[in-house]
Amino acid sequence: MIREDIALEESPYASVRVAVMRTLLIPKKDYQKLMNMSLAEISNYLGETQYRKEINELAPSFSGIELIEKALNRNYSTTIGKLKKISPEPYRDVINAYLLRNDSENIKTIIRGIIGKIPGAKIKEMLLPDGMLKAEKLAEKNSVEDLLEALTAPFKGMAKNDIFSMENETDHRYFRYAISLADRMPEHGMLFKEFLLGLIEITNVLAFLRLWRNKEKDIGRHIFYTRRPLVKKLISASSKEEISKILSESEYGLKLEDSLIPIEVALSRHIFRKTLVFQHQEPLSVYVVLGYLFAKEIEIRNVRRIIQAKHLGMEMRAVEEQIIA
Repeated sequence: MIREDIALEESPYASVRVAVMRTLLIPKKDYQKLMNMSLAEISNYLGETQYRKEINELAPSFSGIELIEKALNRNYSTTIGKLKKISPEPYRDVINAYLLRNDSENIKTIIRGIIGKIPGAKIKEMLLPDGMLKAEKLAEKNSVEDLLEALTAPFKGMAKNDIFSMENETDHRYFRYAISLADRMPEHGMLFKEFLLGLIEITNVLAFLRLWRNKEKDIGRHIFYTRRPLVKKLISASSKEEISKILSESEYGLKLEDSLIPIEVALSRHIFRKTLVFQHQEPLSVYVVLGYLFAKEIEIRNVRRIIQAKHLGMEMRAVEEQIIA
């Protein structure tokens, strides 16, 4: 249970331990090497890194993309456990709140799976690990109504709707919860809040573009409004040319394209770089832990993009543009 007030004292011990963990992340230069490797070679590479234990434990039972996927998930779970272990208790509240983001994504995955009549066992394979909800149990639900009925706070009480509205509501409930938590951190809450606002802006911009392309008339009702003006400007725009101009002149320097993937990558890359700045501003704070956790998730996403593209026989040139480092 999260306390009403959270006093986040500085933790030199946690900061030093996390600094060491950060040195073990895959170096930027190595992603190019990974893109030139086979799946077996990538497994061998990971077996010489922080993923060694997971690769060695899983290799007798799995191979190829399945081995790598399972090793990534298991290592992520181990990382979460380690971060909680080395962090003071108030930091754990913040880590748990951050991890609700995984629950938000899992709920959306399960909703899509149920509507698409995907078997529960297959849905489970798509879930993110280490959220606060028992996602694997939720994936066994037979209907959207049963799923929504089983949700707990902050997702409890969601109503059945069209898929986009339910996904939107899931995001909004997470954002409201996380921001209310940041507001209860008197000293270090501002940086956490700035980080959250960045994540919200990604969601808002992508939601706007999807709805705009689908010619949705009332885009505003799907937006989670913050003090940041970008999405309000986009909603007020009267033409494609104006939208393109607003995106290009924003702090992200976005280019309006047919695919949303380059925009999502550019937004994520911007937040990733910003976390590095915040960590230098507060080198002994909870932000060092959150910044590392975000970097770890980016690393896993990068590796996953590479191995999935190789598994599908895709050109690496397209994947290279999606790597965040």
